[in-house]
Amino acid sequence: MDELLRRKIALYVLRGIFFACSMGTALYIAETLNNTGQYEADPYWFMMFGGCLAFIVIIAEVFFSKSSISTISSIVFGLLIGFITSYLFIGIISLMVVDLGADRHIVSILKIVSTLIFCYYGIAILLQTQDDFRFIIPYVEFRKDLRGPLPLIIDTSILIDGRIQKLLELDFLDNRIIIPHFVIEETQKLADSPDKFIRERGKRGLEVLNHLIKSKAFGVEISTQRFPAEKEVDQKLLKLCETLQGKILTNDQNLAEVAKIYGIKVLSLNHLFQALKVEWKPGDEFEIEIIKKGENPKQGVGYLEDGTLVVVDGGSSYIGEKVFVRVRNVLQTGAGKMVFASLKEKSREDSQGRQSESTTKNESQNTKTSEEPSKSIPPKNPSSPRKANKKSSKKKAK
Repeated sequence: MDELLRRKIALYVLRGIFFACSMGTALYIAETLNNTGQYEADPYWFMMFGGCLAFIVIIAEVFFSKSSISTISSIVFGLLIGFITSYLFIGIISLMVVDLGADRHIVSILKIVSTLIFCYYGIAILLQTQDDFRFIIPYVEFRKDLRGPLPLIIDTSILIDGRIQKLLELDFLDNRIIIPHFVIEETQKLADSPDKFIRERGKRGLEVLNHLIKSKAFGVEISTQRFPAEKEVDQKLLKLCETLQGKILTNDQNLAEVAKIYGIKVLSLNHLFQALKVEWKPGDEFEIEIIKKGENPKQGVGYLEDGTLVVVDGGSSYIGEKVFVRVRNVLQTGAGKMVFASLKEKSREDSQGRQSESTTKNESQNTKTSEEPSKSIPPKNPSSPRKANKKSSKKKAK
């Protein structure tokens, strides 16, 4: 931000100095002509002419500064080719006109007209065929041929996302990072929004932007190209990518689809971090903090570091605590992945409970089997059957 402001101030000062020097030069020419005594020049009108000429030059400079380098190169080479062709044409025509005995004024008019026509044709043809001009002149091309990693043009969605800062700190990207000035303006508008949610996102984007610019290790550049003919920021981004032959780094899915139509390469942080997520499978175990209750009163909900939602059975009683869970199922939804898990401690307790139940059942069965043979043995009777027979025989004898 500060560097961009310094450049603007320096440019305005340069224009002011040029304007003042032009008027001073016009005044000096007027005084020089008056000193010769052959001409009478009004210094006031000469200063006005010098000021108007300087104003026209500044307007032309502002127009050309907003144009791409390929357009400026086309105009310069078009003028050069026009002058060369006109010079050759005038040389041939002059010989013919002189042989015919034509007046010199007619020759001068033909020179002016032919120069204008050939310069116009040179500029017009190169502007329309600037990308194919390399086939006419080998090793010459108006479009910049980039070698190595293509530059990354940052979208507003990337700034308010904030993850680009961590990605650059890890030194994963070797590309030039370019932030357009119109993206900075859009982020500032978001920070000034009356909506609280949008305003917070805009402020976060400005904080990330300031950190990226202040840290020289990231090598972030600010592009001052504005493309005033385009009204929407997305269209300006596409034009800038075509000019710089770069990639768009964005989280906007609609912008990504339009860029692909124009043949522009797109990188998405959402797709990148989605591809780097851990693929959980049934039976995997990990630790997670239970944050709140789920839809089921017995369920607890937690989130992994990558934002994946985890639903834990029996986790409602562990809110605010970290527990070890085992994955039971993974469900893919439109919003992302959902992991269903169960408490690892609970499964152990259940197995232990089942083992204790089985042992108690075995013990009870053993006690039953030990009691059954004792019931089959009759209790001892003092009157044995032999004694009973003796008594009966005694009664019969009586």
